[in-house]
Amino acid sequence: LVILAGVTVAVIKLVPEKKEDEAPITEEVSVIALAEQDVKNVTINRTESSSLYVTKVTDTTSSSGESTKTVAWSIDGIDSTLNDSSSISSLMKSVPELKATRKIEKEADANYGFSDPFHTVEIKGYDETKDKKLVIGSMTPSSSGYYATVDGGDTVYLLTKDTVDKIGTPDTELSIKK
Repeated sequence: LVILAGVTVAVIKLVPEKKEDEAPITEEVSVIALAEQDVKNVTINRTESSSLYVTKVTDTTSSSGESTKTVAWSIDGIDSTLNDSSSISSLMKSVPELKATRKIEKEADANYGFSDPFHTVEIKGYDETKDKKLVIGSMTPSSSGYYATVDGGDTVYLLTKDTVDKIGTPDTELSIKK
């Protein structure tokens, strides 16, 4: 009986506690639930490169009495003929519909890195009620993702590293090199 108790105590002490950000991924959680058509422009402030300001451009052409509406995204400061429209469109589709692996309640004494964020993403809608600000803070202890919050709320989201890398896509990958 003494040996069994000793083995039990040893197992409890030796098996590491699972960290919060290492919990198994069960399903994606919606972070920003906006439809792309509700978004007018997006500003991404990135720590490792310049800010990126992307605006929706709508062009209406008329031929044979029919008008066609074309919607595209354009990066301010880059000649629109040099924009890689498919890369920009992919980025702009992912931001308003952003998903996280988990959400947790914010702890008062935890440091999520929101006061000195890695990236911030400001989404402006055609309607002010659609405006959102995503703050991406520190990398998680397991280096598998980042902490994020929306509009300074009490919910903390865990974003994958791949998701954050996509948000931080360099300008050179969003424009056609000549």
